[in-house]
Amino acid sequence: ISRIRRQYGLDLPIHDLFRYSTIRDLSARIDQLHGQKRETSQGEIAAIQRQPGQADELSFAQERLWFLDRLEPDNPYYNIAFAHRITGPLDVAALERSLTAVVARHEALRVSFEEVDGRALAHLDDGIEIQIPVADLRHVDDLEGELIRRAHAEARIVFDLTKAPLLRARLLVTGTEEYVLLVTMHHIVSDGWSLGVLVRELVAHYRHFTTGEPALLAQLPIQYAD
Repeated sequence: ISRIRRQYGLDLPIHDLFRYSTIRDLSARIDQLHGQKRETSQGEIAAIQRQPGQADELSFAQERLWFLDRLEPDNPYYNIAFAHRITGPLDVAALERSLTAVVARHEALRVSFEEVDGRALAHLDDGIEIQIPVADLRHVDDLEGELIRRAHAEARIVFDLTKAPLLRARLLVTGTEEYVLLVTMHHIVSDGWSLGVLVRELVAHYRHFTTGEPALLAQLPIQYAD
């Protein structure tokens, strides 16, 4: 639907996507809507003009997750966790700078949430630096078992939504130039699809900090709050 809106300038009702379920039928429906001059009523998303210290409203999805956290606090159900194996020489300081750069680039990764008069608001923190604790597992007997245990334990650590960042990382040394990077985020600031973006930008920043190559990441015209 977003692609149709962008390409044809049409607001396609969601039920049409299922009713006209072939390319031929959907094409005919688009022509029909064009004939009815059913152009989209949505304009371009504009960036918020914030005052210093101004808090943002939450999206409906964020409100839902904030409510669930209030309803059943101290649960890790909405943690998003993944493990990434790294082989080769690793500059931990550059990795920390790279993750800090990703967090600085995406406002959603720098917000915390507080309740004001029964309503949740999001506050932006501009001074976050990510530190990555390192654990050496090279002398552990059951290495794979210990990796799984630590990954599960890390994924179950609860976030405090009032404290940014709602992202953390831990590095496990598993051998000579062998590592596992554990990254955990709360679903209120990220989702599964975004993991690919995070890894891609992390690699681009790491290459920049270790080789001097430009990261070549386009400027973000809007952020999640926009």
